[in-house]
Amino acid sequence: FEGLPFGIIFSTFMVCCMAGSSIFSIAMEKLKPEQLAVTVFGVAALAFAMVVFSTNATSTFLAMNLFEVCVGMYFPSMGTMKGMIVPEDKRAAIYNLFRIPLNFI
Repeated sequence: FEGLPFGIIFSTFMVCCMAGSSIFSIAMEKLKPEQLAVTVFGVAALAFAMVVFSTNATSTFLAMNLFEVCVGMYFPSMGTMKGMIVPEDKRAAIYNLFRIPLNFI
């Protein structure tokens, strides 16, 4: 790991994550959140397959960047779907119920 530019690698991942969030905003105009989430999961699986089967560091890095774009699209799509599914007036109570098991960990 000597000589790897970890700062550049990390900042590239963060830029890809932010780009995924921006792509989500654009894609929401054409797709439903459910369709977009399924597409994101498929692309993320393909990105991981590229990491597994890549033969050099450049293709691995590009595949990880693609995965980070998927991560950037995942969080807003899940937030949008949670907002559509969980009723507004019961949201706090439901989220607190789901957090109870975490207190035992």
